[in-house]
Amino acid sequence: MSQSSNPEIRKLDRDYVNPTNTRAVIRRAVQDAIRDSPRVLINTTSGRLLDKSEQASSFESLPSSKS
Repeated sequence: MSQSSNPEIRKLDRDYVNPTNTRAVIRRAVQDAIRDSPRVLINTTSGRLLDKSEQASSFESLPSSKS
């Protein structure tokens, strides 16, 4: 696509969102968000204690972070 002679096709290639890159960007954003959070948080819905990895998994499983 990036080598197409058709400018519209080249634009599509530039605008294409790679799901792998999207997940990596989301993961970095989550890690940045929880970096300064307490070591353990309480999930107010379930009452469970969440360590940093569980916090990241919870954020990443939200529908808004799906690519």
